[in-house]
Amino acid sequence: MTTDQKEKLSALRDQFKLSTAQKKAELEVAVHQQRELMSKAVIDKSAVLSLQSKINALRDELANARIEMALNSSSVFTPEQREMFQKRMGHRGGKFGGHKPGGWGHHKGGFEQRKVG
Repeated sequence: MTTDQKEKLSALRDQFKLSTAQKKAELEVAVHQQRELMSKAVIDKSAVLSLQSKINALRDELANARIEMALNSSSVFTPEQREMFQKRMGHRGGKFGGHKPGGWGHHKGGFEQRKVG
């Protein structure tokens, strides 16, 4: 990779971090608020669902920004570099990057019984 390419990628990363910082902070706050709501003895279903909609929208926006950065970063590389990169990444395994759907196992366990209202 050339020095020019490294500088362009660094600038793209910096731009991405600056442009997504506010959304990341909003997402963190919304997730925290939702956890607090879910931990109450009586859960306000409409408030939880409203926050979930906000969380979903923020995650979508951040995912789109990541894709945009990846596309912009891709344009920095030569066709040969992109091909080499694709060959390296292609060995990670199928559609889920080597993970089987539902195979992570770190979210297993139950919820305590709470009254939802």
